[in-house]
Amino acid sequence: MIGKAFGVGLLWLAIGLSSALAQSYSQRDQDYYRGRGESSAWGTDAAVRQRSGGGSLGVKRVRIERRAGYDRLVFEFDAGAPNYWVHYEDPPIQLYSGEVVKVRGKAFIEVSLSPILYSKKNYNTPVVRLKRGRTPLRTTLVSDVWSMGWFEGEMIYAVGLNARRPFRVRMLSNPARLVIDFKK
Repeated sequence: MIGKAFGVGLLWLAIGLSSALAQSYSQRDQDYYRGRGESSAWGTDAAVRQRSGGGSLGVKRVRIERRAGYDRLVFEFDAGAPNYWVHYEDPPIQLYSGEVVKVRGKAFIEVSLSPILYSKKNYNTPVVRLKRGRTPLRTTLVSDVWSMGWFEGEMIYAVGLNARRPFRVRMLSNPARLVIDFKK
């Protein structure tokens, strides 16, 4: 009888611990992914879009533009719109392998896009610095943009900025585009 009561007590203890761990893990995840989402408001908090059924065949092109009052970074997608997580990242900027990529700038934004479906084009995406031809970026705030490649359904880009500034994030359609504006 004592053995049975001890076993039941251990079972309740295990259930209680697993419930407490699940709640703390869930709260940690919520804090980690808490962000502004799509917003026309300027801020420095992470911007997150997590929707079921989101996804894209790939990034078709990346454009960098100088506008009055802000610099703009545009990701245009082949088809569909992926989820995203746009946030400030502390250096050093690293690949999945741990290799450090030397992104120019004093502040750094990471743009994570997922899911990006598997294809030979996506799988073979190299780690490259994005430029307009042979000329450097002609923007005031954005100093560097790197494609960090594709890994397990996720494409990551590292953006170097001349200073930590507020940004806003919007998803546009026809064609699907993720637009990130950096306030000067």
